[in-house]
Amino acid sequence: MNPALPYRWIRTVLIASLCLNLLLAGAAGALIMRWRLHPDQEVSRLALRQVTRELDRDDARIVRRAFIGQREQLQQDYTGYRRSLKAILVALQETPRNEDKLQAAIREARSKRIALSDLSFDTLLGSVQNISPAGRDALLKSQPQ
Repeated sequence: MNPALPYRWIRTVLIASLCLNLLLAGAAGALIMRWRLHPDQEVSRLALRQVTRELDRDDARIVRRAFIGQREQLQQDYTGYRRSLKAILVALQETPRNEDKLQAAIREARSKRIALSDLSFDTLLGSVQNISPAGRDALLKSQPQ
């Protein structure tokens, strides 16, 4: 019997373990970088996944397709809303505080939020009209009462 034989198996197991660890570290790194580079898209993807989790494949595809069709407008509205929130922070940090500027920034942020909410609601409502009755029931049952 060859005395190096047991060590060959240990070496093979260690190399396989190293490969698996590198694969998992790479996948985790890719997810982290995706969140860091495109946080707005990841938030919308996560929200869409949350809405469609109770739907079957065909109904979820219809809802996703509706949101993908509005993706650019939703992204622009979300970016505008985030900018308006930053304007509120700037107005709050001014010394002395300019109340007129602050109130204008608040009104602007509120209007941007309403526009974003309306577009999201209209997109969801339009897609819900095209899904199956079972899908509509699943959406209604998944919402908190």
